[in-house]
Amino acid sequence: MSVPRLRFERIQKFHFHGTVRGHVETAEVLRDVELEFGADEQVAILGPAGAGKTTLLRLACRLEDPNGGMIYLDGRDLRTLDIRELRRHVGLVFQNHVLFGESVEDNVAYGLRARGSTREQARERAGAALERVGLDRSFLDRKNTSLNASQIARVVLGRTLVLEPTVLLLDEPAAHLDAATARDLFAVLEDLHTPAGPTLLCATTRLEEARLFARRVVLLVAGEVVTDLPADEFLAGAGVDKARRFLTASGY
Repeated sequence: MSVPRLRFERIQKFHFHGTVRGHVETAEVLRDVELEFGADEQVAILGPAGAGKTTLLRLACRLEDPNGGMIYLDGRDLRTLDIRELRRHVGLVFQNHVLFGESVEDNVAYGLRARGSTREQARERAGAALERVGLDRSFLDRKNTSLNASQIARVVLGRTLVLEPTVLLLDEPAAHLDAATARDLFAVLEDLHTPAGPTLLCATTRLEEARLFARRVVLLVAGEVVTDLPADEFLAGAGVDKARRFLTASGY
């Protein structure tokens, strides 16, 4: 049996909210989460706001650590990995698509230059990454200020993909995009589904976004995994009776 690309084992996570009359106040975010993801899977982590979706992604790249349980990347305890090695394998795209520098090349080639690539090497690989997200190489010379929302979203995705992560995490990447631009972005994500593509986990509150690209849907509500099904089964209504109680109670 192959080792999962990414595994969450009995994950517990809570956040501190301070001390009141000598008692530590905490809020539980994730409760006994058991999940594993294989190579090149495309998974929607679906659920209402506050379900723990973003926290799950942050744990996977060690922006936070769990209060209990273990996380494994290719069978290795995440805590044993040098943070630079972890960043080579796990990429995260935030919902706010922020560009830096002046040009597209400044953004997409930055990580490669930081790792020691020459400008020529970095520019070549950056151009290939742009083509992978549906932009031609001429965009390397475009100014950030000349880009529309769809192009910015693609540049941000290309900036992560150029480092060739084996796991790609996206935290509500279409949250600030209009419907047409969101469809463009998810079409790019759909094209990443190849045997050589990364394991892709995308947190979203929108069922329609899961419909656009996901091969599997994990429904997370109030810090618990409610449903974990192939996308076609979930979208066809499998598991709905169990999930409806949680969704109704959460106002989802």
